[in-house]
Amino acid sequence: MEIKILLALIFVNLMQTQKFHFPQTAVTDSLVLEKQMRGLAMETCS
Repeated sequence: MEIKILLALIFVNLMQTQKFHFPQTAVTDSLVLEKQMRGLAMETCS
């Protein structure tokens, strides 16, 4: 039983999730943030 739990934890850890690069300039510059969010929306919708 413990081996199954361990294997499940390893498997979940190895799974890749969606990664979104968020540049540091987007934190302070609203125009950069707007462009990044628009790009993310376009990726999600297509």
